[in-house]
Amino acid sequence: MARINHSRGDLPAATSRRAGAQALTLIELMAALVILALALTVSRLAIDGITVRWRLRGAAHEVESVAQWALNAAASRNQPTRVLYDIAENAWWVQMGTETFAYHRLPKGVEFVSVRFPDGTEVVRDVAAVTASPEGTLDPHVVTLTGHTGEELVLTFDRLTGEMTCEEKTGDAG
Repeated sequence: MARINHSRGDLPAATSRRAGAQALTLIELMAALVILALALTVSRLAIDGITVRWRLRGAAHEVESVAQWALNAAASRNQPTRVLYDIAENAWWVQMGTETFAYHRLPKGVEFVSVRFPDGTEVVRDVAAVTASPEGTLDPHVVTLTGHTGEELVLTFDRLTGEMTCEEKTGDAG
């Protein structure tokens, strides 16, 4: 029977150690995991903030496109068209006579705050109506959207062109 020599050089590769190599201690491993968890938490918060901004901007573009659609429909059919904003339901749509078109809902995490008009009227709970005329004008109004992080977008619609300008406000702005 062959004799096995268990000196340092004869150990199998899985159990041998190279000179100067050291294993991680449990504390070092736990510290690395804590650092990794912190990094993931910070990145998650950053991604959430970016996602809210994307959703807000996407909603702003949808609101603008519906207003433009209403202007085009009013001009092409030579009939006034209304854009209705349901603040409580976070929805909006176009109405021409008794027909309803282009019903939309805001994405998750985005809500209407209000619709304001130049005469000082501000709708915060009910349905606000804006008229697009066959002559190509749109009732001037300001729509405010908010995300769950407190960030706001203020959308101002021009009377003559119906074009929207967008102003971004953060939650900590006075």
